[in-house]
Amino acid sequence: MRSDGRSPRELAEKFGRFAPACEQRSPLYGHLARAAAHDLDVAGLLAAAPTSGLAHPTLLFAAVHDLVLRGEAPELAAWYPTAGGTRSLTDGDPWPVFRAAVLQRRAAVEECIRTRRTQTNEVGRSTALLAALRLVERDAGRPLAWLDVGTSAGLTMRLRHFRHDLVGDGVVSASLGPADATVRLRCDVEGQPPFDALPEFAWRAGLDAAPVEAADADAAGWLQACVWPEQTDRLDRLRAALQVAARDPVPIHAGDAVGDLAGVAAQAPSDAHLVISHTWVLAYLERDAREAFDDAVASIGADRDLDRIGMESGGIVPGTRPDEVARSWLGRTTWRDGDRHDAVVAEVDDHGRWLRWGVGPR
Repeated sequence: MRSDGRSPRELAEKFGRFAPACEQRSPLYGHLARAAAHDLDVAGLLAAAPTSGLAHPTLLFAAVHDLVLRGEAPELAAWYPTAGGTRSLTDGDPWPVFRAAVLQRRAAVEECIRTRRTQTNEVGRSTALLAALRLVERDAGRPLAWLDVGTSAGLTMRLRHFRHDLVGDGVVSASLGPADATVRLRCDVEGQPPFDALPEFAWRAGLDAAPVEAADADAAGWLQACVWPEQTDRLDRLRAALQVAARDPVPIHAGDAVGDLAGVAAQAPSDAHLVISHTWVLAYLERDAREAFDDAVASIGADRDLDRIGMESGGIVPGTRPDEVARSWLGRTTWRDGDRHDAVVAEVDDHGRWLRWGVGPR
């Protein structure tokens, strides 16, 4: 039996923990996760992942969703609204169909788990990022050099092309971005975030272990498979964002979040203020790797003024606690003349649907 967190039983336990966390947003995934928690044959397929950190239920579900969207698992399509399906849990139990489809295509599913990683790069997070970046820009008093780590296709880095509708008391109170934007984001806002202007960028770049080229149909298809099946609005938004990204090239470097960070950051112009961001990336790294990333950023901050913006769960954003893992936070760490300061600037929805500015852990 494996001792690295990827034994069938350990993987089944991951599905058991995932089910209650996802079932409100995806009743289908919640139901399937509960069933997989008692099925070592299906849960054990995640053992094909290169590391235990990547062996997450979302990876198996995305691998199957990819088959459905490609038309290679037609018997499942009826349960997937993203594929035009209309069946729900009130119409019957999808688990026997799902289980049979997965095990019949074991080789294809395991190959996908072995070679892919979950990469949604949800564009809805752009509005919260915009607030944090504008805060940094106002404090720095100069344009930003933005390095996004774990950027996938770098979709959030096109946030200036999106229309951001800011909602207060249930109505749109303000908007930022082009009025004719094809990507429109709605965010319910509490507090007073700095939504006075779009931030300016002197330089942008991404860093990802497996970069996605927006114009690559296969890679773009995988991003779509990472969307949950009931979230057809997210899928439409993603497809529109991929078209925006294809028109607005941003260099994305293939590399390691720790070992290659300094080399990419060194390309940022010295007269711009460097910002390193990550959104729901570190959650997929082992603890040692997260600590190494912290050290790598701090090493850069020892040599030049720097801000780090992180949108992650509790215990990962500096200043938050591991027991708040079910909550998402927007954190800011600054280095000025080598001195470090950690702050939590907001509580956020992990897909960016709402932002509570000024709310931190209690």
